Amino acid sequence: MAPVKVFGPAKSTAVARVLVCLEEVGAEYELVGVHIPAGEQKSPAHLARNESNLSQSAMVDVWLEVESQTFDTAMSAITFQCLTIPTFMGGIADDKIVEENLGKLKKALEVYEARSCRFRYLAGDFISLADLSHFPMAHYLLATPHASVLDAYPHVKSWINDLMKRPAVKRRKMAPAKVYGPAMSTNVMRILVCLEEVGAEYEVVPVDMSTGEHKRPPHISRNPFGQVPAFEDGDLTLFESRAISKYILRKHGSDLLRESNLSESAMVDVWLEVESSHFDGAMSPIIFQCFIVPMFMGGATDIGVVNESLEKLKKALEVYEAQLSKSKYLAGDFISLADISHFPTVYYLLASAHASVLEAYPRVKAWIDDVMQRPSVKKVTEALKMPSA
Repeated sequence: MAPVKVFGPAKSTAVARVLVCLEEVGAEYELVGVHIPAGEQKSPAHLARNESNLSQSAMVDVWLEVESQTFDTAMSAITFQCLTIPTFMGGIADDKIVEENLGKLKKALEVYEARSCRFRYLAGDFISLADLSHFPMAHYLLATPHASVLDAYPHVKSWINDLMKRPAVKRRKMAPAKVYGPAMSTNVMRILVCLEEVGAEYEVVPVDMSTGEHKRPPHISRNPFGQVPAFEDGDLTLFESRAISKYILRKHGSDLLRESNLSESAMVDVWLEVESSHFDGAMSPIIFQCFIVPMFMGGATDIGVVNESLEKLKKALEVYEAQLSKSKYLAGDFISLADISHFPTVYYLLASAHASVLEAYPRVKAWIDDVMQRPSVKKVTEALKMPSA
């Protein structure tokens, strides 16, 4: 029998992986050099070998290697920039890195397109692990603003659509997200309204904070600070409500973050920060004193704390009133997460004995009325049935 031929330089890690397996089984082989500096690996003859008609199992392995070395490599960088950095690190994607890796991805997709013209699936006319292994990164590609890159590769797009319709893939994708925490928590409410905005399926899993369930396993493994909420979407576990909200909106392609426009996106981030530091900062003690203390702790409201926090709230509302004299919404003449993120604490303000504080700020009051009419907000509100304080 003619010895197996391995084409490539011996110092290549990919070639070495093949050679050591040949040595393990004592097989005869011939190493045929490929002069990389001269571009021989791009020659038609070598490209033809790189798609040669091997056995089905070998072809599966070939395309698993392709997925690992080309598709996954390019997509890992894109995913990190477009999803990980903004969602988990609070940063901004480096467009240069994204474009560079989109270029690498396009080169890979050209090879995939050629392959998909000849066969229904990567390893042949049968689905295999070589196809399914692409699911995670294909899933994230479809969730980024760069999903349209597939339009230039119709056979690849059709293959991905086919892959996404697999029952196993659909089960993985369609399992509802889980939100851990009491539905009346402001941080849980923030997540719920975002899930309603994008029409996502979800399940609210109650956490009994009165018994300290949030401080014990298994909840403490989901949120290491022993707080609510915690959020699960497949294998992904998150905590911190504003980060979760951004993840939900990015995953479902919502424009509420305005990420297609850098200046608008920056303004959304500014007012999210204002909401967290000033509006929520003033409202949290008011909510605690007017609702939590009397309703769940059997205590009396500390009017001194309430009045002090109301003064802080008024100072914040003066800034809001000025901003809303310049634009319909906080970040501009478009509604965004910066507006919707206020819903939970606004909900409690309107249910408290201090709602009249808004009378001095007509633009703020009109803005709140607008936000509270959002279908997503109304749906979450109807589910709460909060008694007045």
